[in-house]
Amino acid sequence: MNHRIAGWIAVPLLSFSSFPGAALAQNDMLDPGPCRLELNVTTSVDWLGPTGRGYEVFSGAESYETAAIEIRHSGAACQYSLTAAPASGSGTAELANGSNRLAFDLVADTNGPSLISADYFGSEISKIEGQFADGMSVQVVPLLVKIPAGQFARAGQYQGQVLLRLFSGEGMPALAAEAPLGITTRVSSALEVRSPDFGSGQREIDIDLGDLSGPVERDLSFEMRSNADVNVGFRSRNNGKLAHAHGAPGIAYSLDVGGGCRSIPRQPMP
Repeated sequence: MNHRIAGWIAVPLLSFSSFPGAALAQNDMLDPGPCRLELNVTTSVDWLGPTGRGYEVFSGAESYETAAIEIRHSGAACQYSLTAAPASGSGTAELANGSNRLAFDLVADTNGPSLISADYFGSEISKIEGQFADGMSVQVVPLLVKIPAGQFARAGQYQGQVLLRLFSGEGMPALAAEAPLGITTRVSSALEVRSPDFGSGQREIDIDLGDLSGPVERDLSFEMRSNADVNVGFRSRNNGKLAHAHGAPGIAYSLDVGGGCRSIPRQPMP
């Protein structure tokens, strides 16, 4: 009689994780790598001022222009700090027009302290701090360019730069990136004339010398300020002569301006 014997052969099963190569690949997927930061800066900021005409020397209004700074992150989580330094090498943030200067500032908000510092890493109050989680992400940091009011600068086109520095880490941070931010503005020509003898907006005045039986003088006072070259002229409405109240022939007169005697010819009125 023949007997059949059935049986099972045990074959050990190996999981993929038991292979060293597969385990290494799995670990690589979990490791985001080191923190990497990039700084993306707008090429330049055109500072237009409150009226869109640039900087106005007689205006007391404060105005700001926004510069949107992008910080791009990839890799492991990390902290960062952003600060700024003068790019001129003079230690002060200034826009230049030849030998003329116009101070400016960079702030995080209208009430915030200056972000511009002579300290390489920035002081405690002159930097913006933040952090990133693992992975890839972007943060936009809005900065404000301010040109303080009250500066008396000559008319013309002004330009300059501020250097932005981005650091990663805490304690002794490492420089991750730096980039210049260009700033331009135009200082408008302005003229301001003040006189107790002329009313507001008044361009001409009648001067009554009274009795001319003897020499008569009348003083006119005014103050003038301008950030551009100015020519000042006086014009007579009566062909350079005094007009008589009752139509008699006029009398010639002279005008003394700043110690110099000038005759006053008649010119067409605008």
